[in-house]
Amino acid sequence: MLGLFKKRLKPIWQFHKPNGLIWRALFLDPHYLIGEFRERGARKVSFFLLDTETGKLIWDNFVLIDTAAKPVGDGWWVGMETVYRGLVLFHGYYSPNVPEHLGIWAFDPLTKTLRWVRPDVSYLCIVDDQLLAVRNVLVDGYVERAFLSLNPLTGEAIEDFGQNTAAVNALRERAPNLLEEQNITLPEHITEQSPNYAIVAKQAQMQTGAARVVAGFDVLTYQGKTILGYHEQTAQWVTNQAGLRVQALNYKLFVLDEKQAIIYEDILGAQMSGLLVDGFFMRQNRLYYVKETNMLCAVELFS
Repeated sequence: MLGLFKKRLKPIWQFHKPNGLIWRALFLDPHYLIGEFRERGARKVSFFLLDTETGKLIWDNFVLIDTAAKPVGDGWWVGMETVYRGLVLFHGYYSPNVPEHLGIWAFDPLTKTLRWVRPDVSYLCIVDDQLLAVRNVLVDGYVERAFLSLNPLTGEAIEDFGQNTAAVNALRERAPNLLEEQNITLPEHITEQSPNYAIVAKQAQMQTGAARVVAGFDVLTYQGKTILGYHEQTAQWVTNQAGLRVQALNYKLFVLDEKQAIIYEDILGAQMSGLLVDGFFMRQNRLYYVKETNMLCAVELFS
């Protein structure tokens, strides 16, 4: 049954970057995607830019450099915060022992230039075309948090809120959700405690042959099609990061049409020692997922 409708759909593009993990991706409308790539062994973070229509690599291996001409966060403690009108906002950290974001680097990916830098503040959100930020200040000899707003395009200060937490929280409540801004739809995670678990489990078994499912199902219904993902326990044994022997998991992905027939399938991770989280999502009629940690795939569900 699994092979009967196999490959009726196929990826429109795949981007493979070996020897590390594609950790995160953000979309820059209309046609670009910036990705964060982590090499754990080398403790190195770099970034790449793709054309979302073709998957073509525009540039690769960008490392964020600070004012001292050294990689921000020793090249590891750095990441992407958000995007705004064609700019990517990067962040650093206070220190490896304090996993709280510190610093904002506004980067133009098309010219590969920094527009502005504020290493002294931390990002909160963007609302009403203002970037809300927080910084530490001394008040009567004690370190306190103070708030301000910046122009996201230039980094110039707009308003100093001081320690007016109520005013800042009121603005933060109106800030748009990043997933909504990115037009991304994530699957619903169905566990044994979910009221519809039995129905989903039965359908998965009937339609995809699901067996020995671990940790529930990821389900996304999109314009009549159902995208279904789950971990299936195998008979193989592997060693996890804690050094313990555990039964290996495969994460299987299926796309079902309106008649619940399989029109696409893949294995996102094979012989894994742990669970895969946020394995796939939808954006503008396309299914995106990362296969085996380092291959980004795009599948067009509707032509």
